[in-house]
Amino acid sequence: MKGSVDNNKSTLKINHNGRIILMVGPPGSGKGTQGELLSAVLGIPHISTGALFREEMANGTDLGKKLLEEKVDQGCFASDPLVYEVVKSKLSSAECRNGCILDGFPRKVEQAEKFSEY
Repeated sequence: MKGSVDNNKSTLKINHNGRIILMVGPPGSGKGTQGELLSAVLGIPHISTGALFREEMANGTDLGKKLLEEKVDQGCFASDPLVYEVVKSKLSSAECRNGCILDGFPRKVEQAEKFSEY
């Protein structure tokens, strides 16, 4: 799998061998539950962006420090460029080489438009 980020435009380019399934819906609508079930059936990971953010912050990574600076731990939304960076990092991992189920990304129209460019 190959990937690149254009930091000037905050876009994410991933050459992905597998399928990426997007779980879209309001909070509490069952995205996580259905994502976990699909993950088990399809054999691809269920990726929650919220869980990714919490993991990065808990591990004290550079991305986690940036998330803390943006007060994500206090309920604030991360900036789009930082969201793209976290998602790119995960999608580029060996774990996702055969695809994944994304839960919580894209969250808004602008993110969906960027995602459609992948």
